Amino acid sequence: MIEIEIDQEFDGFPEQIAVWEDETPYIIIDKGRRGGGSHVAARKFLKRIYEDYAKYKDKQEAGEVDGYYNIRREQFILRYWCVAPTYSLTSIQRSYIYSALREWGAEGLILYEQPSRNRLWLVPGILIEFKTGVNPDSLVSVGLNGIWITETARLKPLVWKNNVQPCISDNAGWLISDTSPQGANFYDEEIYIFALPTSDKYFPEKYSLHHWNSISNTFKPDLIAEVVAAKRTMPDKYYRRNYEASHDAFTGQIYDDFKESVHVRPFDFIAERYKVLIVGEDWGYTHKGVMILVGITYDDAVDIIDEQAESRVHAISPDKEGDSWMKRAKAWNSQYEIEMFYGGPDEPDHIEAFQYGGIRIVGADNSVSPGIQFVSTLMKIDDQGHSRYRIHPRCKNLIQNKKAQVWKPDQDGNDSEVPEKKTMIPMTRSDTLCIARAAGFRSLCCQRGKRKDKIA
Repeated sequence: MIEIEIDQEFDGFPEQIAVWEDETPYIIIDKGRRGGGSHVAARKFLKRIYEDYAKYKDKQEAGEVDGYYNIRREQFILRYWCVAPTYSLTSIQRSYIYSALREWGAEGLILYEQPSRNRLWLVPGILIEFKTGVNPDSLVSVGLNGIWITETARLKPLVWKNNVQPCISDNAGWLISDTSPQGANFYDEEIYIFALPTSDKYFPEKYSLHHWNSISNTFKPDLIAEVVAAKRTMPDKYYRRNYEASHDAFTGQIYDDFKESVHVRPFDFIAERYKVLIVGEDWGYTHKGVMILVGITYDDAVDIIDEQAESRVHAISPDKEGDSWMKRAKAWNSQYEIEMFYGGPDEPDHIEAFQYGGIRIVGADNSVSPGIQFVSTLMKIDDQGHSRYRIHPRCKNLIQNKKAQVWKPDQDGNDSEVPEKKTMIPMTRSDTLCIARAAGFRSLCCQRGKRKDKIA
């Protein structure tokens, strides 16, 4: 009989130690950004696996199970999932598991690795599978002994209720969830609410809640400086959500920091001021189509330089003489040195036609909520009354829409943190998707091969 023990000592800050010692079936870790949730979750995950094995071994000694496994035939004694919203996050889960095993001197517990199948086998026949919520229909299993989900609140809405929860319920399995809040979504309504002591749905026999701020993580010395900088530069509501794990819902005006006296200012176009020029393109015909010209300065501020917004304009003109967004894009290309156009991804044929016509264009990322947060952060007004976001007064449509855009209540009148459709017109969507795809925006700034000299 194999004897296996997981080190019962855990070196962490108090909130992590509370997780390590918790025996509740569903452990909910609700923490600020870089709060150390995944670090303790991975170790608790391994600890629980081998606690399960100790129970399995008792059954084996009693002759109730045979302890047989066969990797080739996919026969296991215990089965677990690590679930994340994206493939890259499952890689992080994997790295935390390997790190824990190395820390404990327990690399010998690795029985067999199947990276091509996103599987890891541990001694003595324990299967761990790494899954994503990208395709919820693939999350199917006869029954699991336990699951670790990271960044739970970022999963697609039905992944938990329709796919993941039934897999552990079938086998009376356990859950470890670590995440930062993402506003009013399924996580609050279907998981967090059962762990919250002040909720009328509180279920302490099954759920436990471990909530802490980013600065609780005393094992990251640089984190304090990051938190201080974020408090200075981010809108308060986003700072509290990201670093204090606040569940406060956003209501009313989306861009509540927007002030015409600060954000709308005339300025001359000086090409040397910008390290990159980009354009957001949103298609329309019956409704207005939109082009927004955006300049990124050398101190990473954003200028909205110009706009075009008009209905009944074809993306590509059916005749040579007719107006089209293609002709307008080429005109801007001749007038400005534009690095890239970002087009609405809902019309891939238009994007392909622009590319064929010589326009450098890719589909924009349609993740609206992260985009809104990014633009809101740019709009933050500092102590001197300055902002890193300004709009030229000629952009009248965009200015009006910034003031009008509000959060949409759900069918019960509660806050949904989805933009009201009638205010999220293409004008603002183009602005948001163009600027606010933060990863793409930063990569353009970093990867641009040609640099202009910064003006004095």
